[in-house]
Amino acid sequence: MAILKMFKDPKYLGLTFGLSFLMFFFYPAVQVLSQGLNNFWFWFSLLTPLTWLFYILYGILFGVTFSFFLWQRSKKVCPVKKATSGGFLGLVGTILGSSVPLCPACLSWIVLLLPVSFGFSLVKYSIEIMVFSILLLFLTLWLLGAFNKYGEVG
Repeated sequence: MAILKMFKDPKYLGLTFGLSFLMFFFYPAVQVLSQGLNNFWFWFSLLTPLTWLFYILYGILFGVTFSFFLWQRSKKVCPVKKATSGGFLGLVGTILGSSVPLCPACLSWIVLLLPVSFGFSLVKYSIEIMVFSILLLFLTLWLLGAFNKYGEVG
């Protein structure tokens, strides 16, 4: 699989760890920004064990997806004809996977964009939204060709 080839390169393995680590701190920081960063550690106490699992999986997948995207573009492992479509769809998947909220704490900025009545549904369906976010990141990796033998798109 192409993703295993990426992990053999220490530069991209380090990039994966760095981006995952960055997401582990960036995501909660964005969540508590409106209340002040003094609530940063309190945010972690609100997570249930299942939410912790999804939060960690999301952070790791974010790092892997971004690193694979950069590795694939630097190695030019995909044919030129397929590079545009795979790159675009991969980018769309990354943006959607990164922007779909992972927990009810996202309401601080999401409710500003949406009607308040819709914001409450984010709390009720937070687990489903988390699963959707993770599936979008897997879709991105698949569209980028991470699970193909040579990393070809499609």
